[in-house]
Amino acid sequence: MNIDFSYLGKLIADLTGLAVKIYKNNKEILYFSLNNYPIDVTNFILNEVNNEHIGYILKANYFYYGFINYNNYKIIIGPTYEGVISEQAIKELAFLANVKKDDENAFYKSIKSTNQIPLFTFIEILCALNYYFNGEKSTLENIIIHENKNLLDENIDNDYQKENIPHNTIALEEKLLNMIRLGDTTSLKEWFNKAPGIMGGKLALNQLRQLKNTFIVTATLASRAAIAGGMDEDTALSLSDKYIQRCELLNNIENITNLQYKMLLDYTTSVEKIRFTTNPSKLLIAVTNYVKRHLSEKIDINALAKNLFISRTYLAARFKKETGLTLTEYFIKQKIEEAKYLLTNSNKNLNSIALYLGFSSPSHFANVFKKYTKLTPNEYRKKS
Repeated sequence: MNIDFSYLGKLIADLTGLAVKIYKNNKEILYFSLNNYPIDVTNFILNEVNNEHIGYILKANYFYYGFINYNNYKIIIGPTYEGVISEQAIKELAFLANVKKDDENAFYKSIKSTNQIPLFTFIEILCALNYYFNGEKSTLENIIIHENKNLLDENIDNDYQKENIPHNTIALEEKLLNMIRLGDTTSLKEWFNKAPGIMGGKLALNQLRQLKNTFIVTATLASRAAIAGGMDEDTALSLSDKYIQRCELLNNIENITNLQYKMLLDYTTSVEKIRFTTNPSKLLIAVTNYVKRHLSEKIDINALAKNLFISRTYLAARFKKETGLTLTEYFIKQKIEEAKYLLTNSNKNLNSIALYLGFSSPSHFANVFKKYTKLTPNEYRKKS
């Protein structure tokens, strides 16, 4: 088949409004984009594209890319997303894509103007392209999710993925909801290891549909429990929607069960990061939610106080009284915890990590890191 890739690539970009990159023998030959991205937004995922004819890749905060393989050609489309996207989420993607500091603002604007395509519609577009190139009639259910554990995803530990998780539906008892509400990840993991298989009541005639319906109920209850535990409402409900969408694309009972486990752990871990005291006040929960959403920015107590509609003096005094920490100390501690994770679980250099976490320079980052850990970043990475 004689294909005009230049014509076809431009047509795909015009129709979808997304970036389209075409490779031949893993070397770029064509690139099309209506957006003025300051960097190449597709190249960094090339090594995650395998040899299957069709697939899609989920990245930080549920940005997604699609790919088609045809003979020795690879076509990569994206990124796109759906719904409200936060500045922190865009900064995480920028970190993964190695965006330079001088390009951050332009990258943010270009991502915000990127055409949003719902995941189901996006996959249908891929199915149409795959039929054109490879003559295969793919469906939503048999497209494989490629979700390599990226360095910003702390949702699940590999050790627990290997556990013998029960393959029956898990009923969300009050005990389980309390674990989510309290952010008790330790008890949740123990409960999963010991919990018997429990059927959640008959919700459909088909076993697969039964499991998916139970997943939807579980996601709804888990999101409400997380909100009760202090998780931002929009974030919790958006996470529920995205997990349900991913569940609907699965056609394997074991994968759905494992996704359900991952979802529950995701919610519980998120609440755990918010509830750093046993009975946090509404003020503490608001502060921790704010810090989580602005982890990549420089510390700005005035902006935090303004966001909470209270004076800086009152905020600082209340926070110190309830936690024993100053706001600046708490901000820095959260940045250092994130830095420790990145040093252990990624190959990003110190410059990139310092930039991502909002430090003024790599040397400033190194000095602060050593103050809190007694080790330099390089020493910590080697030790880990």
